[in-house]
Amino acid sequence: MTIKRPKRSIADRLLHALGKKRGIILPDKSHEEYGPHVYAVAEKECFWKALLRPKGESLPQGMTDLMAFLEILDGRNRKPHNQ
Repeated sequence: MTIKRPKRSIADRLLHALGKKRGIILPDKSHEEYGPHVYAVAEKECFWKALLRPKGESLPQGMTDLMAFLEILDGRNRKPHNQ
């Protein structure tokens, strides 16, 4: 299964600067329904819901923090300097 990675937008950067998290919903079990050659898209949470959520409140169940997810992916895609 291939999951299309969401891109950072100006709205995402604004929320991050305000200390708020924007959730994404990763596709779950679509490979079981459509087979191993599925091309799925991770969906972003509505900007307004993320903006109006209190700063310290956690994301709803089933969501992952967008910025943390992208940082993990960026770290995996970097090559060591000595190679």
